[in-house]
Amino acid sequence: MKAVDFLPLGTICSVEGFNGRMMIIARGEAVKFPDGPRYFDYGGCLWPEGLIADRMAYFNAEGIIEVFTRGFSDDADVAYVKKINTVLEQVDLPRGNPTSPRDGDESKEADDA
Repeated sequence: MKAVDFLPLGTICSVEGFNGRMMIIARGEAVKFPDGPRYFDYGGCLWPEGLIADRMAYFNAEGIIEVFTRGFSDDADVAYVKKINTVLEQVDLPRGNPTSPRDGDESKEADDA
C-alpha cells in the first residue's frame, strides 16, 4: 500500500456517509469481514458523544469532507506515523469501503481484526 499522510489522533472531521462529526481515535486499521480482513485509514467515534459500547466507525482519507480541528501532533506522533507507513508498505490488504456494511450488519461499523 502507498503511504498515507495521516491526520493526528483527536482530529474532528465530517466524513462522507456518516451523520455528525467524527473524532479520529485510530489509524491504519485492519478490520475483519466475512470474506476476509480489509484495511481502513481511520477508526473514529462520534463527537461529542465519544466511543459508545466499544463500537468504532471505520473510514478512509478520501471520505473526509471537512476537518474542523486537528489533533495534537509532535515528534513522537510523526515518528509513529512513519512506523505505520513502513508496515503498510509490507501489507497487501484490500481497502475497505465504509459505505458497504458487512453481511448481516446494516451499520457502517465493524469488529476489530
